[in-house]
Amino acid sequence: MGLTNKFYTFLSLMVFLLLSSCASVPEELEMLDTTLNNYEKAMLWGEYNYILTSHKGDKMSSYQREKLNSIKVTSYEVLFSKLLPGGKKFVQKVGLKYYNRSYGVLRSLTVDQEWVFELERNAWVLLTPFPDFK
Repeated sequence: MGLTNKFYTFLSLMVFLLLSSCASVPEELEMLDTTLNNYEKAMLWGEYNYILTSHKGDKMSSYQREKLNSIKVTSYEVLFSKLLPGGKKFVQKVGLKYYNRSYGVLRSLTVDQEWVFELERNAWVLLTPFPDFK
């Protein structure tokens, strides 16, 4: 077998292994992907009630919730992300751009998020407090 044939055999084997490993993604990781996508969309659309259900034990007063109605997030960019060993904890750094509809000044905010998979809820929850939009 020539060097070229060995290379193509090796390449084919690697592609097969990569494709077969994709089929065995744990359900929790699929749920994480869905949760992160939904959280980002909810942040951009101002669906703060949905977002708050993703935060563990984060309670807001009605005044704080009302104040959120004036916040518009214009950009949500993942700057860094990492699944920690064990697959039940995920961290990421997110850059947000937003403005308060009353003032119209574009501001930036960086948020470090820590997500964990909770067996009781069978869901990923965010341990990090809700961002403090000023």
